[in-house]
Amino acid sequence: MRSSAASDVYKRQMEVIEKVRGKYPQGMFILVDICHFTIITRDFGLTFRDVVLEEFSKMFLEVCAEDLSRPPVMIRAGSDELLAWIPKITEESCRQKLEKLKERFSVMIRRSALNLNFQAGIARGDESVTTTSLLRRVRIAVTEAEKQEIGVLSWNEVKDPGAQPKTFGKMAVSYTHLT
Repeated sequence: MRSSAASDVYKRQMEVIEKVRGKYPQGMFILVDICHFTIITRDFGLTFRDVVLEEFSKMFLEVCAEDLSRPPVMIRAGSDELLAWIPKITEESCRQKLEKLKERFSVMIRRSALNLNFQAGIARGDESVTTTSLLRRVRIAVTEAEKQEIGVLSWNEVKDPGAQPKTFGKMAVSYTHLT
């Protein structure tokens, strides 16, 4: 069976994350899910949705790159999900950066027009943890964050490690990947 162009792009992007993890195995894996993204698409259209995603991605990379020796690697994982590897960062620093990002993102658009927010699952990685394992961990963590209605949830805080991981939404084939 032939794979779709979107899944081929995703596989190539994951290879980039694998390559960076091979060089810098310690860091944080993050899955960000932008809340109510389907409503943004429905009410404001695809072009506006893509602008929001692009601006969010820029903010993410700017905030996460501050004070770091190695920049993060980010890819689009689904319609409203972004996956990132931030080398050589502690969980505490990662949380601080995500909180700063949440503040910036929430005021990108006037709140009376659109309430922008996200939830994130995070997991610490090192040489002993595979990227596949980290991906499963952040997918479970973001699912639990959504259920608990909290902003950021670490794999260490997950109450049910055997829970069903989040399934990624459909990715637009025409979208340019973010790396």
